[in-house]
Amino acid sequence: MKPSEFWNGVGVEREFEESSLQCCTRAVQMGHRCGYVAIPHDHPAFGKSWDEIYDVIPDLDVDGGVTFACLNGDTWVLGWDAAHSWHLPDVSIMSDECRRIHEQYGSFREPFAVMIDADMAEAETRRFAQQLAEGLVNEQ
Repeated sequence: MKPSEFWNGVGVEREFEESSLQCCTRAVQMGHRCGYVAIPHDHPAFGKSWDEIYDVIPDLDVDGGVTFACLNGDTWVLGWDAAHSWHLPDVSIMSDECRRIHEQYGSFREPFAVMIDADMAEAETRRFAQQLAEGLVNEQ
């Protein structure tokens, strides 16, 4: 099952394959993007919670770290997100309610914060998938 099917297409911006792994990126109504990679049963990280991934792939490097791990049909989906103080929200993908709140109250962000656009989210998700594929190869 593709990771995008987990959300029934809601917010899915892009679907692609990288290093033989199914991937997708999503635009979330709060103004940030996320990336997801589906891994097979024989992957050493299969079934691991988001914080246990580093026990099997200690050098894994993805923006903000792994923040999602969940069973999706017969695949395990791992994800990262750009909802951190060093990321600016993308107002163009916010829901009307989130945009209204953002405009009224703003949000705390680091002075060097950057917005993750669709191309950047795809590139980071591809890099994440490449590392996960290396973890599979190194295990075998």
